[in-house]
Formats: sequence, structure tokens, C-alpha cells
Amino acid sequence: MRIISGNKKSIVINAPKNLPVRPTTDKVKESLFNIIQNKFELNDCRVLDVFSGTGNISYEFASRGCNDILSVDNNFNCIRFINKTAKELEIKVRTKKIDYLSFLKKNKEKFNIIFADPPYRFLMKDYLEIIDIVKKNTSYTDGNQDLALSAKEISKCASEIKDTEQKKLLEKLASSSIPQVISVIETDGAVKSTPEAYLKLHLLSTRLAKPNSMNLENIFTCLPTVAWTSDGAIDPNELEEVVMENRLRGKHIEIFSLDKFPRMTNYVIPSG
Repeated sequence: MRIISGNKKSIVINAPKNLPVRPTTDKVKESLFNIIQNKFELNDCRVLDVFSGTGNISYEFASRGCNDILSVDNNFNCIRFINKTAKELEIKVRTKKIDYLSFLKKNKEKFNIIFADPPYRFLMKDYLEIIDIVKKNTSYTDGNQDLALSAKEISKCASEIKDTEQKKLLEKLASSSIPQVISVIETDGAVKSTPEAYLKLHLLSTRLAKPNSMNLENIFTCLPTVAWTSDGAIDPNELEEVVMENRLRGKHIEIFSLDKFPRMTNYVIPSG
């Protein structure tokens, strides 16, 4: 793995093979931090990295100017590796070896950003539970739909879901001032909306679906033209204003492309 941006950009970090982790890929990290840096000034943020594993995400935050990072993991070897790497890179990363549930119950600190990427996948029953809860507490009935959820609807879902991490995520979303949209794909037909198009592209870029297994008909028509920048996706009509605002703050925005497709979307070519 390597650090992809900031003052430690391009530094390669070799984690021991015996660590029970699978680091976040470069393309996922770049997409993630494009979103984060469009919302936060990282040098002013306190960051909690739960299930930190190799510390991959913590190093990325530190490289981009964040000086207050707490990495939490229940594996002693992971914590030892993070401490060793942080010292070698001369970055500030605090660590705590503790189970995430125990930490959340005892924690008194407040954070601007909480990154939680648990090292497991949901079982099918967990997905079905979420779908049932969404049906019960929102206007969703059946089929492919995009729904703008109110804080009340999200709170209702949070009160019923059993999974602790999903519950906490929904509680955070319920208090957010940013509009929340859920896209549900029940049948894999031609793309009919922008949220559905982005969801399918996300499934492809994270390799949760193969290109030849998903219907992408009409996707180009549904995608808007967007400026893909180092500060995230920006509406072309707002680009000049955003660039000027950032210049006044001494921050430079790099414009990668003006396109319908996200810059970091990669398509997996199936073998054979």
C-alpha cells in the first residue's frame, strides 16, 4: 500500500503478511478523500479511525494535514505496526488497543470525522433486515426507486436496526444538514436515474459486481457532466466560484476532468 496524497505522497508502506487485514485500495481512498476534503479542513479536524488495521487511512489523514488522529483496533500486532510506522513517517497518530464496542461505550472524546471500515461483510439476512426496515419507515414500496429521506425517516430506521455500526451510521445521517438520498435496485433493468447510475458505478469500481453481470443501458443519459477535482465533484456552473473561494483561503484546486463518469471508476475486465 502507499500514501496517495499530501506531504507523504507516494511513500510505500509494507505491512507484515500476518496482519489479519486487507487495506483499502488506492482508487477507493482517492474517491473517499475527494468527498471528505470537499467538506472539511483536515488541519482543523479530530479524526477517529476505528478498525484501523494497518493504519492505512490514518496515514492518509496525517499526510493531508490532520494532526489529531486516534487509531483504534483490537489486534495487538496492528497497533504495534501503526506505532512503528507513525514514528518512521514522523506523523502524529495516537493508538488504542481495544474492541470497538468497548471503546465506544467508554469514549468521552469528540471527533469531527469518524471512519469505520469493519473487516467483515454483512450476511444476506442483514441486508434483508435493512430492506424490511426501509420499507416500513419510508415511502419505499417495491422496485427500483430513489428516495429523499427526512431526518424523521432515518431516525425511525436507526431505532429498529439491530447492527450496532449501521445504527450509529443512521443516527449520524439523521442529524446531518446534507440531503440524504437512498437508491434501491430490486431488478437490474436499464438505468433510470442519476442516483441509480452512481450506485451501479460504485458497485463496479469496488468490484462488488462485474461489468458483464449488470445492465448499464441508458447510464450515459442519466449522468450529469461534472468537474472532477482534487476537492471532489463540483457542478461546472459553480466551479469558478468554488475555485475563487479556495484561492482566497490559500488553497489550490486541481481540475482533473470535465466528464460524466467519475475519474476513479475502473471497469474490471473478466478473464476469458
